Amino acid sequence: PKDGALLMVAPSGIPKNAPAPNSGKLLLEFLYSIENSEIQVKLRGLSLRPEVKQLPGQKSLAEIKTIRPTFEEIVNGIPEVKEDF
Repeated sequence: PKDGALLMVAPSGIPKNAPAPNSGKLLLEFLYSIENSEIQVKLRGLSLRPEVKQLPGQKSLAEIKTIRPTFEEIVNGIPEVKEDF
């Protein structure tokens, strides 16, 4: 959409008391890797890495105007979303 696309951030991290923190670190390294960005682009997703270019005709994340809802907007919208599903 020309007015912007809804950006929902899903942070990732390793819990402080994780039973296998090295496994968590390896997963995060993969999620932010060039290899994973290449896979995401092939699946028509967005690359988080500037080194990995989008497919022809696709906009990069930097080219997309994003709309970031506030915490309050997200919380207040939950009942409405539940009704739709």
